[in-house]
Amino acid sequence: MRADKESDAAVAVRTARRRDAATQTAVLEQLHEGVIVADRDGRISFVSEAAARLHGVKSIGVAPEKYSETYHLFTEDGRPYPPDELPLARAVRDGETIVDARWRIRRPDGSEILAIGTAKPVLLDGAIVGSVLTLRDDTARSSSEEAMRESEERFRRIADSTPAPMWVTRLDRKRDFVNRAYVDFLGITYEQAVDFDWRTIIHPDDADRVVATSMAGEASLETFALEGRYRGGNGEWRWLRSISQPRFGPAGEHIGFIGVAHDVTGLKLAEQALRELNDTLEQRVAEEVARRGEVEEALRQAQKMEAVGQLTGGIAHDFNNLLTVVLGNIEMARRASEGAGGEGRALRALAN
Repeated sequence: MRADKESDAAVAVRTARRRDAATQTAVLEQLHEGVIVADRDGRISFVSEAAARLHGVKSIGVAPEKYSETYHLFTEDGRPYPPDELPLARAVRDGETIVDARWRIRRPDGSEILAIGTAKPVLLDGAIVGSVLTLRDDTARSSSEEAMRESEERFRRIADSTPAPMWVTRLDRKRDFVNRAYVDFLGITYEQAVDFDWRTIIHPDDADRVVATSMAGEASLETFALEGRYRGGNGEWRWLRSISQPRFGPAGEHIGFIGVAHDVTGLKLAEQALRELNDTLEQRVAEEVARRGEVEEALRQAQKMEAVGQLTGGIAHDFNNLLTVVLGNIEMARRASEGAGGEGRALRALAN
């Protein structure tokens, strides 16, 4: 009777174990991540459906010891992956959790995926009896990151080839990036330039205006411009005009600004010279008008004197003619008066 009861108990235990195993398998199959279990010798004892799909098959139907060479596992950079360096093997051998291991799986159809996974040792009474690996396809994310790195590198090269200072800021005004022209203007290292406080190099006469405009522009979340004098690393004051545009994250959230500055010192000097020219031009014109009035007045006086001279000359000429006649008559009278009866002849001469 006791044997029958023990037999029933053993059956119940076996049933419970099967139920637990079935439940565990069902749970594992529901996971998006693949699961692979290996024994103490590194032989694969369980592969979830998700893990099989990652390998491009419905099930991994190969002998456990042939798994590595069947699926041609490679390191991330394309070198063959030594079997004893696979995450499952390392977890058993070293007894440590291997986090974010990465390797390439070449599928039977020739395609490849980049896998990423975490392997942990399985302990029983303190002894390692195997290992379990969870893995997922990281190809898309890795490709996206690589594309982003290439894009960032292209942006950096383009930005560094631009002679105008450029920068990218976060919401806390810290810079994520500055280009070569920005570094060269300050005359410091890249690391120093990223953390540099540009407000310390604004000309005292421009500081309040520039800072106030900057704060208002940032608060508006719109494109804004600044213009002022900044002291470069060589100690010279340069006029810079900057344009800052807001930048947004993937979800449309505001994450900072992108800015570029242009040296407009030459333009400012030209404007100043033009203002000075305009200011002195009025004075020069007034002086020239005054001089012209003086010249015109002198000319009028000269013309008057010329007219008077001409009139005087005419009168003198006419008077000279009359005087000649008078003198001639006097001479005739003088001659006639000489001799007897001269006075009578003289009077007759004058009368004529």
